[in-house]
Amino acid sequence: GLPATGKSSVAARLLGHRPGLHLSTDETRERLFPLAAVGQAVKYGRDASKATYEDVEERARGALRAWTPVVILDGTYLRAEDRARAVDLGLGAGAEVLLLALVADEAC
Repeated sequence: GLPATGKSSVAARLLGHRPGLHLSTDETRERLFPLAAVGQAVKYGRDASKATYEDVEERARGALRAWTPVVILDGTYLRAEDRARAVDLGLGAGAEVLLLALVADEAC
C-alpha cells in the first residue's frame, strides 16, 4: 500500500497474535540513510530504495532460514517485479506467502 494506508499498524496487529518478525522498509531506510546525514533526495532516491529493499529481503531470508514462524515485509512494493521477488523469497524458503494490499479512503 501507499504511505499512510496502515501497513505498519496491520503488521503490529498480526504479530500481536503470533510470534514473528516485522521488517519495515521505513525503519530500514532510516537506519541506512539517516535524513539528517543524507537529505530527502538521497534517502528516497533509486539507489537508496534498492539498498533498503535488499536489506529487508536479506534479513527476511535469514529469519526464514532460522524458522521464524511469521516474517512480515512492510513496504510499498508498488512494482510487480518487487512483489514477485518478495513472493519468490518466501516460496523459496518453503513458507506460506500472503500478500495484503492496503488502501486508505482519501476522505479519511
